[in-house]
Amino acid sequence: MAPIVGMSRYAIIGKLYRHKVKNGYVPTRKYSYDNTRRLNKNFTGKRDCNVCQKEFDMISKYDRFCDICRKTATNLTSWML
Repeated sequence: MAPIVGMSRYAIIGKLYRHKVKNGYVPTRKYSYDNTRRLNKNFTGKRDCNVCQKEFDMISKYDRFCDICRKTATNLTSWML
């Protein structure tokens, strides 16, 4: 059908999709990326810093260092950027 219209296959798919969205279609969010971001957004907890072993408040489950150690490490490694 694409050669008949004079457009590529993907241009036709894009046009149809935009037409669906304009008429009220809302895509479902079923990807694991969306779920992990939603779950980690409200994460709170406490853990020990990997450098100084002081307890600090975690904002995300990936926090490993307290603010002081993170700032020190950033200053030491800023020349690498």
